[in-house]
Amino acid sequence: MSTLKAGIAGLAMAFAMPFASAQQGSPTLSMQLDGDIRIAPDGSVKDYKPRATLAAPIATLIEKSVLGWHFDPVVVDGVPVTASTSVHLSLSAEPIANSGDFKLRIVTVTFGEPSRLGKMTPPKYPEDAAHAHLEARVTLFLQLDEAGKVVKAEPYQTSLGARARTEGEAEGWRKRFERASIAAAMKWQYNLSEKVNGKPIGTSVLVPIEYSMSRSGGRERWKAFIPGPVHAGLWAGQLVKPSDSSLASISDGNALPIDSRFRLKDDVVGKTL
Repeated sequence: MSTLKAGIAGLAMAFAMPFASAQQGSPTLSMQLDGDIRIAPDGSVKDYKPRATLAAPIATLIEKSVLGWHFDPVVVDGVPVTASTSVHLSLSAEPIANSGDFKLRIVTVTFGEPSRLGKMTPPKYPEDAAHAHLEARVTLFLQLDEAGKVVKAEPYQTSLGARARTEGEAEGWRKRFERASIAAAMKWQYNLSEKVNGKPIGTSVLVPIEYSMSRSGGRERWKAFIPGPVHAGLWAGQLVKPSDSSLASISDGNALPIDSRFRLKDDVVGKTL
C-alpha cells in the first residue's frame, strides 16, 4: 500500500460502507483545510503551518506542495518585505481506477480570510418581512481597517426566498434586508490574518447574512433564493468579481477575502499533489 493509500483508505472505506449495497464505484472525498503561510521578500514560502492535524502521508504531500509555491513579492515603498497570510484549501481525493490508490487535488485556494472577533450581534429581522414569512440572503461588501473594524459596508447582492409581484416590490424588500444587515455589520470586528513587515493590514471581504424563519431540527433543508442584481459599488473597477461558486461556498457570517495582496505566480487550482 502506498503512503497516500495508507492515509486515505480508511476514510474512504468508512464513507463508502453505508452505501455499498445501493451504489457502485468509489466516492470522491473532499476536505477543507486552513493554515498559515509566511513568504520571504523574494516571494518564496518560508513557512507553512496547517491548523488541523492530518495523517502523516497527506500532511507531507500538502506541505511539500505549499512550500514549493512562489508569490509575487509583497512590496512596501518599493522594497520587497516579509509577509504572512492565512490560506484556505479545498482538496479532493479522487480514486484511481483499478488501483485502490487516490489522487489528491487542489480544488480552490483562498488567501487572507479574517476570522470573527468576539460576539458579532446578528441583524434584526425586518418586522414586516417576518410577518410575511419572507426569507433572504444578503451579501455585503465590507472594508476592514488595520484593527479589523468595519469602516464601510455596502450591499453586494440580495436574494429573496419568494418571488414578489413586481420588481419594485422586490427591490423594496431587498432594501429592508440590506438596511438591517448594514446596521449590524458596522458594529462588527474581525481578526485579520495578513501582515506585511509584521503589521496587520486592512482588507475587503464579502459576507453573506441569511435570514431564515424556520429551523431544520438537524434535518437537511434545501433553500431556494431568487437572486437580485449585483450592485455597483466600492469594488467596481478595483477588485476581481468573485465566482458564483466562491460566493455559494461561504457559510452564513463568514468572510470571503477579495483583495488579498498575496498573488501566486502560477495557478495551483486543479494541480495534483
